[in-house]
Amino acid sequence: MKLLYCAQYHDYGYIDRGPSFEEINLGDSLRRMKDIKIIDFHFDVIQHHGCDINVELLSIIDKERPDVTLIVLKPGKFDPQALDRARALTTLVSWGTDDHVDFNTGYMQRYVSHFDYCITTYKQSVPWYIAAGQPNVIVSQWGCNRHFYRPSDKDYLYDASFVGQNYGPRLQLINYLWSHGIQVAVFGRNWPRTRREWRRGLRFTLFGKGWIKPKWLSPTEMVEVYGRSKINLCINNNITAVENIKGRNFEVPGCRGFLLSGPAQNLEEYFEVGKEVVVYKNPDDLVEKIRYYLEHEDEREAIARAGYKRVLRDHTCEKRFKQIFSIITQAQRKNSRSAHVRKQSQQRLTITKHGCSNGSHHSEETMVSAPQVIQTTTDPFVSIVVPCYNYAHFLRDCLQSIIEQTIQNWEVVVVDDASSEGDPESIVSGFRDSRVHYVCHQRNLGLAAARNTGFRLAKAQLLLPLDADDKLAPTYLEKVGLALQKRPDVDCAYTDFQLFGARDGVWHNRVRDAATMTRGQWIPGPGTLMRRSLWERLGGYCEDPELYPTNTDWDFWLAAVAMGVQAIHAPEALYLYRCSESSMSARGKYYDFQTREFMYHRHRGLFDHFGTGNEFRAEGYLNSARAAWHRGERLRAVYLVANAWQLSPRRFHMLKLMAKALMPPFLLSVVRKGWRLLRGIDVSESEGAL
Repeated sequence: MKLLYCAQYHDYGYIDRGPSFEEINLGDSLRRMKDIKIIDFHFDVIQHHGCDINVELLSIIDKERPDVTLIVLKPGKFDPQALDRARALTTLVSWGTDDHVDFNTGYMQRYVSHFDYCITTYKQSVPWYIAAGQPNVIVSQWGCNRHFYRPSDKDYLYDASFVGQNYGPRLQLINYLWSHGIQVAVFGRNWPRTRREWRRGLRFTLFGKGWIKPKWLSPTEMVEVYGRSKINLCINNNITAVENIKGRNFEVPGCRGFLLSGPAQNLEEYFEVGKEVVVYKNPDDLVEKIRYYLEHEDEREAIARAGYKRVLRDHTCEKRFKQIFSIITQAQRKNSRSAHVRKQSQQRLTITKHGCSNGSHHSEETMVSAPQVIQTTTDPFVSIVVPCYNYAHFLRDCLQSIIEQTIQNWEVVVVDDASSEGDPESIVSGFRDSRVHYVCHQRNLGLAAARNTGFRLAKAQLLLPLDADDKLAPTYLEKVGLALQKRPDVDCAYTDFQLFGARDGVWHNRVRDAATMTRGQWIPGPGTLMRRSLWERLGGYCEDPELYPTNTDWDFWLAAVAMGVQAIHAPEALYLYRCSESSMSARGKYYDFQTREFMYHRHRGLFDHFGTGNEFRAEGYLNSARAAWHRGERLRAVYLVANAWQLSPRRFHMLKLMAKALMPPFLLSVVRKGWRLLRGIDVSESEGAL
């Protein structure tokens, strides 16, 4: 069998890191299988060199004609149209790595129907695949690369260890173990670096001793830790909840290590619990079992040996692939599509192959099997999507600013997100313009869903999100649209903002780097003209209800910079942004800490790469604390500031907020007046912030 293997080579796609989980387990195992000729397609490396991965994928498939193409899916990497073309020349198979997350964000639903078969390790996701139009679902599981994960012949170095990042309740659980005298060695990113930092950052006092390496372990170092730990912990994101089986559940036994795991779905189908691996129920049970198996060495070693034998017998990655390919081969024999039918359906299409970052390019003739997409001159130059929820009183001015554009080849899609006030439909119909379309949700789905609805209905290849209470300068489409059209290497373009309403002035934007995006959003949400291909690669806006609408754009652009988005800025205020105290942006500060926690976990790899995760989360707690204080919710403000302090203790304005929250109103007034007298300010002036 000739197999084209498409996956990231580097961990999380970052070139400066070592090989990824997929490379170590899947890629290396495939290369060692004697009956498979593997062709590597590492799309993170290709993208790093500035090449178009969709064009490169079609080119290599046409050249090599693999029997099967296996793609380890990552959000926003492949174009659905390119996948459809690839299916005409090869059997296209996807491997979903985080189906429980990717289906919740709406990413997987847009892609699974473009594959012949889909592999999942999450059994509960099968109905989701079927509902998304993919009936050919293969349920498999993670495994162990027996050539990489091997037993250690060295003496034990740790009583208990945990390898993983610090997020969710993990920090509290490790501290709980330490407080009970359990010496746990902790490895991974975002853990406190010193014992003093642990005391500052945790609510519990540390009594036991532990050892921390707050850095990302190399794969070889991780294998050594597994083999030299008497007990290896597998901690769930939620301490007591039953979660998915992780790769660690097979890797630790593969190193002949003793695995003490949190509850995992269907784990008993792969191991005999109590004889090959051990599962704890809650923190108290975890403490009890660690102590028990540290004292009963013979029993612990017997379980470790039994788990090792079980992995070698049933749970190597090679065995997983043999089962998968056997299922695909049997299904293909029953499939009516044969090789000569494919050859008859092939058409010659010209694919423009973009070169690397120097801007050079060339073209080549490639055979692909797909219906041709014919661009007609009737398609609009730009599609403008205007979500509207209870903003009908602003909508007329918004649409009028589009009507007055110097470029008239546009269309507008107004998405009424089930407004309970006003009548957006009558305003749209009042313009009597065939370029202005109206669609209405039956229930309120939120800003992200409204934009996605509009973008799906849009006909143009350039898309512009425009808020219903904002406006465009008459030359916006002319200057920004034509600038983007002249730069095929750029994904989006934006301008400065002219503020009006409750505030006036100019909001200057400029292009910055990916690290800056983790600290603050520098690509605007509304008013940024983007290519349709960018929106499709990112899988659209995240529609998860945990993401408050004010951070929908920031979440979108975090995903964009992670995949190397290219943006340009027009230094002219052509977008008119309405400022209002009752706007969505003002209300969103109250929930900022919740949405930032959600965004942090969605883009954890990006934050970990730049080391900005704790600062990002702390700022969210501070924003929510300010909003709570202004609402008079002082206890809530204290709680939120305390959380911010745990994440980032060296911030003076946290002390100010804490003081404001704790002081009685009359005392706060006295302090404010004293502060003004010291600064020489007339105390008769209206009070401001301390």
